Amino acid sequence: MKKVLLFILILLSCIKANSQCISGNITDENNNPLSFANIAVLSGKDSTLLGGTVSDEQGIFQIEKIEDGSILKISYIGYKTEFIIYTGQSFLTIALGNDATLLKEVVVKATLPKTRLKGEGMITNVVGSFLAKTSSVYQMLNLVPMVSVQNENIIVLGRGTPLIYIDGRPMQSSTELQTLKPEDIKNIEVINNPGTKYPATTTCVLKITTLRNRNQGLGISNQITSQLNEKRQMTWFDALRISKQTTHWDFNVYLFGEINKRPDDKQMRQHTLVGDSWLQTTDIAQTYKNVNPYGKLSASYLLNDSNSIGACVYYDRYAYNRGEGTSNVTILKNGSLDEKTFSEYHSIAQSKNFGSNLYYYGKVGKLGVDFNTDYMWYGKKEPMNIHEVYTGTDAIKHTEDINTHRHTYNWLIASKLVLSYPVWNGTLSWGIEGSKTNRKEYYSVLPENKVSNVSNHIDEIMQAMMVDYARQFGPLSVQVGLRYEHLNFKFYDHDVLQEEASKKYNDIFPSLSLSMPVGRTQMQLSYGVDVSRPSYSQLRSGIQYDNRFTYEGGNPLLRPTFTRNISYTLSWKWITFTSMVQLFKNEVTYLSTPYNNNPRILILNPVNMPNYNKLVFNLSLQPKIGIYQLSFNAGLSKQWYKMDISDGNNLNAPLANFNITNTFETKWATLSLGLQANTRGGETNTYLRKASFATNFSAYKQLLKDRLTLSFYVYDIFGTNNNKFTLYSGPNNWTEFDHYSCSYVQLSVKYQFNLRNSKYKGTGAGQSQKKRM
Repeated sequence: MKKVLLFILILLSCIKANSQCISGNITDENNNPLSFANIAVLSGKDSTLLGGTVSDEQGIFQIEKIEDGSILKISYIGYKTEFIIYTGQSFLTIALGNDATLLKEVVVKATLPKTRLKGEGMITNVVGSFLAKTSSVYQMLNLVPMVSVQNENIIVLGRGTPLIYIDGRPMQSSTELQTLKPEDIKNIEVINNPGTKYPATTTCVLKITTLRNRNQGLGISNQITSQLNEKRQMTWFDALRISKQTTHWDFNVYLFGEINKRPDDKQMRQHTLVGDSWLQTTDIAQTYKNVNPYGKLSASYLLNDSNSIGACVYYDRYAYNRGEGTSNVTILKNGSLDEKTFSEYHSIAQSKNFGSNLYYYGKVGKLGVDFNTDYMWYGKKEPMNIHEVYTGTDAIKHTEDINTHRHTYNWLIASKLVLSYPVWNGTLSWGIEGSKTNRKEYYSVLPENKVSNVSNHIDEIMQAMMVDYARQFGPLSVQVGLRYEHLNFKFYDHDVLQEEASKKYNDIFPSLSLSMPVGRTQMQLSYGVDVSRPSYSQLRSGIQYDNRFTYEGGNPLLRPTFTRNISYTLSWKWITFTSMVQLFKNEVTYLSTPYNNNPRILILNPVNMPNYNKLVFNLSLQPKIGIYQLSFNAGLSKQWYKMDISDGNNLNAPLANFNITNTFETKWATLSLGLQANTRGGETNTYLRKASFATNFSAYKQLLKDRLTLSFYVYDIFGTNNNKFTLYSGPNNWTEFDHYSCSYVQLSVKYQFNLRNSKYKGTGAGQSQKKRM
């Protein structure tokens, strides 16, 4: 009955437009809706492509202008393609039958991954393309237009770290990504100017949609991954997932374990000009070892085709988080030796993270309802023992032991309600969101004469309202929104309220997105304002002791960073181009300054910087010739940053990066050879002073009717991806960093039986506050 009413509304809108119109519903053989099925309109005379659309999440589509005799071509991966001659029908219900042969062919011979613009995002198909045959989800994401991945760190070019959604729900832990396999993913949507339904702190969004398997019963998947780096250190991952589905119930148990050992060697050269010329050189050799068990249990109940409720709980623990290393420090004053120091440290930290989500997702008549409430608790203990041996100009050897201890506790409770309703042939959404965050941090140092002990308490309440409207005007897709946020931030030092650091914010964030096809070209223009609020760690008071020459501090007086963005995207066949103009206000960066006017001791503090502008360009090419597939992604950024420096470099020099992958699909395996590189250039107050590149190789093979997957990956074959940059703190203080690359090889084995994806539809609440923790 609901679908019939929707069809009537669509028909009425077509009559008002005085043009022939057709609408319909795409389903499978079991009457389940097929989301994002392709509906192409072909000429009845010569089969020329005249236009088309895709079905929405409920399988419904609408074509406003169509002539009698035109041919409708309805296609969907894994289903038989249907051809229907249009003879004036007002609406159609089209059921696509399964095509096992076609699905098998797609697995054997992948096609070009198609990228299309829809609404506010850019969607890249994964299923049936060479992307589905990459060795890991990280390698696959690295080939998606506008996305770059380095050592499992995911960024959207020009926008930073994205908020990641998997099947509509926010990712709670990176372990959820590690066990996703590319062949299980349907498409990736990149949103570089998120609308008002996302937290205002969200600069970009990455939405991963997995394939739907409607089989019922018990499903099991287990994946074991081993990694060996150039220092012969081993890392192991094991992920087990068990699912059980019935007609209405969906249960998922997810267990993950990691034993991770990795080096982090670097050199720092600190230059200070304060009367005299000081040069402090520090060589660091350190290793981290983590033992991380993670578990998640989710359950959902499908009330009917449109309504479901569910809950989940997760527990993430670093039972063993050890860091140990040594450093050699040499200080020169006007070119002469002033002091030499050797130090070693040991730290065994532990952390616990517990969270839960309760949701209802569905429809009451025409009213869509999306309700979520979340609870999160996080605690961490970080003791550190430092032993230092130093010799001054008097040639006398001194020793000292310093012990530091940090305790951090956070809890959060948040709720979000979003309602949607069809209005004027579009969809109007509005909602409210609220959260309460409490954080306590204690820090102590022995002996007591080094720095003062810290006792901070943060109490924060966030309230938000949002409204969003989306509508199709012929080929033009319009989405406009407005979000209001009120933030009440209270800061306590040793249980005393700090009036100057405590603040109230009332901010409005507009957004607008326009997209439409012009012939075979797709275009999108969007505008948005986002905010980056300082992390709770950055807002702390007090000083952290690293070694006798280096301290770190927080800044309770930090203000949020606001960014205004205008972006334009153009897509044609296998070419995608994006440009963006950005205005940054109150950007937070770290500056290094002498501590208590002592040029030997430097303290690193976060501060707000003057406003500046930035221009970003991205180009993606993905042509395919036979078994060869090229993926070429290039980015170029140019900033107008204001800071005086004195060593001859140019902070505003353009910075370019490249990601080139050559993939060969053979009947034996899928092989890829890739190159990641960047040039010199400026990024805020950081200057990359040397170009670097990494050469990577991967191989992928499926066996036993695709139940067994083998993947092999080699990172930075030639060890050339050393990261060398300079952090500037003005004309009299700058630090050169050399981070050394660590090559590794990785082998992953996955076996799955009758596994299906979760129907869990919780979207979570309080995402921005969780990120700041």
